Amino acid sequence: MPKLYDMTKHLPKKGLGQPMQQQINIDLSKTTPQICHLCGCPVFIPGIQLHKVSALMSPTGQELLAQSQIFLCANCKAPYGSKEGVKTND
Repeated sequence: MPKLYDMTKHLPKKGLGQPMQQQINIDLSKTTPQICHLCGCPVFIPGIQLHKVSALMSPTGQELLAQSQIFLCANCKAPYGSKEGVKTND
């Protein structure tokens, strides 16, 4: 089983080991709401996509798993920005 590698450990830290976050104020009434291009649903849920990193590319020299955050349609589970049907890896 590959090790899970925390990609956030290289981010600048603030306080008790928390990554720094910049505060910005945006008037959401002046933005464009996003919808699922497949079903029209305006709600998305966060998900984690796992990427297997070979030992040759790994900073530790061992096979590991890296993770990235994605957003999935709450209705049809398509990844945000998907314009085609969802492909599954069976």
